[in-house]
Amino acid sequence: MVSGEGAPRLRVEVEASRPGVPARRIAVTAPTAASTGTVLDVLGAHLGLVGAAGAVQARSLISGAWLDRSSPVGATGLLRGERLSLVVGLAPAESPRPLTRWSDWRTDTTAATDGRVAVNRPPRTAPPEPATSLPVPARNRVRRPRRFPLGAMLVPLLMGLVLGVVMRKWEFALFSLFSPVMVLWNHVEEKRAHQDEVAEFGRSYDNAVAATFDRVREAARAWADWTHRHHPPPAEVVEIGRTVGPRLWERVPGDPDFLHLRLGQATLRAPVTMREDLAGAAPSPDRPDYESAALVDDAPVHVDLRAAGQLAVRGPDGDIDRVADWLVAQLVTLHSPADVVIAGVLAEEPAREWWHWLPHLATDLLPCPPLAADRRAADALLEAVADLGAARRAARDSRRRTTGSGATLVVVVDDRLGPDPSLLRAVCDHVDEGICVVWLGRDARSVPTSAPFVLAVGKDGTHAELVDHDGGHRLDVAPDRIGHSTALDLSASLAPLRDAADARQARSLPERLSLEDLVPDLASPAAVRRRWESAPVNRLVARIGVSTDGPVELDLGPEGSHALVGGTTGAGKSELLQTMVASLAAEYPPSRVGFLLVDYKGGAAFKDAQRLPHCVGVVTDLDEHLTRRVLQALDAEIRRREELLAGAGARDLTELRSRIGEEAPEDLLIVVDEFATLAKEIPEFVEGVVDIAARGRSLGLRLVLATQRPAGVINDRIRANVGVRVALRLNDEADSHDVIGQPEAAHVPRTLPGRAYLKVHRHVTELQSAYVGGAATTGVTAAIQVHDLDPTAFVPAGRDEGGTTVLEAVVDATSKVARLGRWRAPHVPWLPALPAAVPAATLSARAPTAPLSAVLGLADLPRRQSQPVVTFDLARHQGLLVFGTSRSGKTTALRTLAAGLMEGAGPDRLQLYGLDFAGHGLHVLEGAPHCGGVVGPDDPGRVDRLLNRLGRLVDERKRAMASAGLTGFDDLERVSPTPVPRVVVLLDGYGGAAAALERLAGGRLMTKLERLVSDGPSVGVHFLITADRRAAVPSALVSVITTRLVLRMAEREEYALLGLDSSAVRAVRLAPGRGFIQGSTEVQVAVLATGDADDEHRALLAVAERARSRWPDRTPLLAAMPPSVGARELPDPVTPWVLPFAVGDTEVAPVALDLSDAHALVAGPPRSGRTTVLDGLAVAARRATSPVALARITARRRHEPEPLAWDVGPVDGHDGAEVTRALATISALVSQGRPVLCLVDDADALPDSTSSALADLARRGRDELVRVVVAADNRWAARAYGGVVPEVRKSKLGVLLAPEVELDGDLVGVRLRTPLERLGPPGRGYLVQHGVTELVQVAQFDDDGANDREGPSAAVGALGT
Repeated sequence: MVSGEGAPRLRVEVEASRPGVPARRIAVTAPTAASTGTVLDVLGAHLGLVGAAGAVQARSLISGAWLDRSSPVGATGLLRGERLSLVVGLAPAESPRPLTRWSDWRTDTTAATDGRVAVNRPPRTAPPEPATSLPVPARNRVRRPRRFPLGAMLVPLLMGLVLGVVMRKWEFALFSLFSPVMVLWNHVEEKRAHQDEVAEFGRSYDNAVAATFDRVREAARAWADWTHRHHPPPAEVVEIGRTVGPRLWERVPGDPDFLHLRLGQATLRAPVTMREDLAGAAPSPDRPDYESAALVDDAPVHVDLRAAGQLAVRGPDGDIDRVADWLVAQLVTLHSPADVVIAGVLAEEPAREWWHWLPHLATDLLPCPPLAADRRAADALLEAVADLGAARRAARDSRRRTTGSGATLVVVVDDRLGPDPSLLRAVCDHVDEGICVVWLGRDARSVPTSAPFVLAVGKDGTHAELVDHDGGHRLDVAPDRIGHSTALDLSASLAPLRDAADARQARSLPERLSLEDLVPDLASPAAVRRRWESAPVNRLVARIGVSTDGPVELDLGPEGSHALVGGTTGAGKSELLQTMVASLAAEYPPSRVGFLLVDYKGGAAFKDAQRLPHCVGVVTDLDEHLTRRVLQALDAEIRRREELLAGAGARDLTELRSRIGEEAPEDLLIVVDEFATLAKEIPEFVEGVVDIAARGRSLGLRLVLATQRPAGVINDRIRANVGVRVALRLNDEADSHDVIGQPEAAHVPRTLPGRAYLKVHRHVTELQSAYVGGAATTGVTAAIQVHDLDPTAFVPAGRDEGGTTVLEAVVDATSKVARLGRWRAPHVPWLPALPAAVPAATLSARAPTAPLSAVLGLADLPRRQSQPVVTFDLARHQGLLVFGTSRSGKTTALRTLAAGLMEGAGPDRLQLYGLDFAGHGLHVLEGAPHCGGVVGPDDPGRVDRLLNRLGRLVDERKRAMASAGLTGFDDLERVSPTPVPRVVVLLDGYGGAAAALERLAGGRLMTKLERLVSDGPSVGVHFLITADRRAAVPSALVSVITTRLVLRMAEREEYALLGLDSSAVRAVRLAPGRGFIQGSTEVQVAVLATGDADDEHRALLAVAERARSRWPDRTPLLAAMPPSVGARELPDPVTPWVLPFAVGDTEVAPVALDLSDAHALVAGPPRSGRTTVLDGLAVAARRATSPVALARITARRRHEPEPLAWDVGPVDGHDGAEVTRALATISALVSQGRPVLCLVDDADALPDSTSSALADLARRGRDELVRVVVAADNRWAARAYGGVVPEVRKSKLGVLLAPEVELDGDLVGVRLRTPLERLGPPGRGYLVQHGVTELVQVAQFDDDGANDREGPSAAVGALGT
């Protein structure tokens, strides 16, 4: 996976400034052969020197040398940390020369392409600290003088005297006298010898003491030399760093002075031990003061930081900063960055300024910036250090190696920044894990409790006190310090250095890398075309980054494998995927590789990549339903490729390409971002993609799975099928082990996005992945890149940081080349998801429909890789049930079908009716000529009339088909001489209809509706019904209408009740109009316009307008019951006794009172229209072709004019004589053969005699040509037991106005039902004849009604007067 070297390029970090602009840390990348002038022009433009190209000059603030614009930049000696001052001018005042950092170094020939210089540390012999042990000279123990031997002298004398006396030999006594002489002589001699011995011993002791003092002083001098040598003063340390002397980084772990920090100078006692050679001998009180001889003035005072772990320095501001700079200077000058790294919580900007360039910064060790300038960053840094300590302790306990475990981390914490004390305490708890802490502060109360050493700097900064809390000692110290400018010079000298023995720094990786650095002319259309034309047929290699050995390539071709990418947030995972896709797109044509991009986060990762000509689809915001769709589509693609291989007799895609060339399928790279989240939320996705990985490798399908959290997702099947693994920064070592089997990825610094580890088989390579989100470069400066190292760097006003990114440039270049037509587009296995709005006109153009059929929507069949148009055909499907919750698109489906049906057939072949029990969405159809009416729950009368009309139609067609021996409606259409229209009823809201209709007329309407739904389809009456839940529609109807469309339901359980596959709808999110038809086929219901309610309304009105212009005829309207009717609106009577007088609700058409063989009663309360009924009957009778004689008898005087000229009357019913004459006249007319219609008004007020006479007339009239119509109060009529009313009631014919429904039916022998129409308007009532009741609206009399016929004959008139 690691290929050859790239072109020589210089990448160096410098500090650049120009007049008026602060210095900024900038990384410059350029070919080593590029001219220095071109690089300076780009750098100047980055700093805001607009329009100064060709005149930008640069001077080193370190060496004072001017850069030669004409020389190659690689020969200028430009090193890391160089400080350049840019000005605009034609030529510098001094001659340019190569840059020098040190007097005896030629950096233009020794520097590497990263601006660093390798320093070799010669072997060092570090003697241990001298420790001398000297014996204390002891005085010789002189024998004490003996006492005079009196006994020895007297005893022999006494014995001689005794013998002389006893033995009488006085010679014995004389002889005994010699003993005292001898004793006395011996005593004198011994005393003289003792005196000589005392004198001799005194002289030897003095000599020994003097010699001991000399040895103590010599040991002190040796120790002083050693400590001065190993703890050099500031001037010497700075000189070592400035000159890169041989003592640079001389200390190594194991040396006695490793991590010794010199604090200052003091008078110290050399480590000389005075021992007493005599066991148990106590020092003599008069022993010489050897300790004073061991004191060393101006001796270096140091602290063994590695052993102590912590050092606290407190004192005034400024003083502690200089002391801290001195401590850090020792660390970075005397210790290699391979052994000691530093991090700092620094409150002062000057300290951070020189820290930035130190090669010892713990950039590679910590996952966050090693310098913290605010409290938030300080807490993050301390937390990272504590985590590092915990990881090292855990690794030590488990005997595992951790990344960077050999480097000691020294953390400088400035308490003035206010870091969290608990985090500082957590860091201090791990000082035994290669972590040391130097604390700085002003307040003694803030000193960490665990600090064993505290250096308290005095107010004047010239003296300090070192407190050893463990030993309980205090020492006055003259503290060492260095100035800020000295520290800056030191950092400038150390900035470009690296330890030649440090493998990590010897082959360091860039912190930032553009894909343009790896692929020459990446975004050039001409270069893209050349690469496409020469792209290898059997290799698919993506160049993704660079390692220490050169560019890194991923082999995704036949010899390669699937890939797994792991990386936490901010690690560069999505950027790596973009780089992979862009690299392949720039190298291979769309006919060679295609991309299917799956992003669970919402598509942001592939926002630009989806415009590549190679991209066959982008899948975002997956749920279980869409995941299932993805897997079905990929499974279909595998089957397609298997069929191609089988047809060509090829074993794999490589062999197929060798046979048919570019016609062979392209490789398909399936890139899945956020794989772990997707797998946890949709578990079956894991098995699906693993199966694809196992089956699709030889077929050219490649998987790239990317995840933030690999734990628990990377199972054995994935490991077995995914051979390439890339680990960017991960949260912990467990995640790192899951991806690459090593812990290194858990220790990638957070400041290095894109740093990764690539594992192929068992080989692991560290790399820096390329970035395609940066600005693309063009023109002569295309290969030169500059960017700020500090994200908060000042950007000059007016400078544009935007522009085309590298990825966008690749997209533009590849799109231009693809438009040449030389290469075919990749096959699209993943069709786009169904759109949220599908215009019906577009679908009709794709799949024209036959008459009496309509476009319903667009189906999605991922298993067949197709999206066919779904049509609804009345003859084939008969009916449709649409289920869905509120705002799911049910009404839209009905309106789309209605519009489609109206576009294909005229009113002579199609009639529409609407039952709108939902949201009044169907009323807009009423303007179409096909629509007979749309009714809803607010007009139950019209609902009843519609159901009655349809019921009669069904019965008529059944009889017609039965009489003709036909078996189906198609046969009836074929044999009928005139078109027989199909009737379509749109019922929107079956649940609402059932709730409303079951309460009306005892459920009679609901029964009618269910019967029509069941019986209608066989005779051409079709129902398209919507419902919000399965339980809303009876099972009997569900079994009749087998075509079902299921939209979004309110409850998941509803899908199962409707027979849908649970796996197809689990966790599905259905947009309005999205649903399933005939099981699990997903469909998007078509719309007439855009889906917007107003647009849809206007579109439907336009459909109705086009229909009216095409077909002038229209379906009979389902009219509403009028509140009033004029007499002229009624037809003339056909026969004398069948008299039109009102409009009935059955068809909202005129109805007549049939008096052919019966009398009639008109009953109702006052002002209900009884007199109007009588007037209407009179006017109708006068209009008859064979007019009848009209007689009027009333009990009350009429104030308004009579409606016409009566043949008899009007007669006052209270005038008996007048009544007698009128009855005689009527008898005379009858005898002449003239039929007579006698109208009796206000019968409840007639005298009994008149009523009885009229009753006789009514009894005779049944056999004669006399018909009596009596108007009376309904309540009075119910109580009347004699007279004309009971006689007339026997006919069971009449008109009941404003009736009391429960009572008034008895007047005519029927039982009235509660009316569905409102009984409020005057003249509204029931017509009851032949046992049938019908709601009627009585016609109002107008003046013209009486003048359209001739008046009565003279004879009749004479008789009536």
